[in-house]
Amino acid sequence: MPKARTPQSRNPLVRFQRGFEDAFELVRGGYRRSAVDAMRTAGVRDRSSASSGFQSAGAVVFLGRNFFPNVDADDPDACAHQVAPASRKSAIKFADVQKAIRKVIPPD
Repeated sequence: MPKARTPQSRNPLVRFQRGFEDAFELVRGGYRRSAVDAMRTAGVRDRSSASSGFQSAGAVVFLGRNFFPNVDADDPDACAHQVAPASRKSAIKFADVQKAIRKVIPPD
């Protein structure tokens, strides 16, 4: 039902309020249309969501493989860079990192 239009006002606050209300009604109408459309397509959305879930579950078997790729230790590009201030504490941290890597990648 269309709203009856009130006469123009010269008061800038009244004009601002009316403009705001008009814009708000446009947004609210668009939201209402979007909500109705979403409810109409709920079945499609649910099937699409379920399909995505099954595809993601199928990909789980591939996760975690080759976290450390095969590398040749003599390859000059196979290096790790660490940056820290020079200190005994840094040297101990670097040694800990190297030990952790050696647990996963043997020296040979």
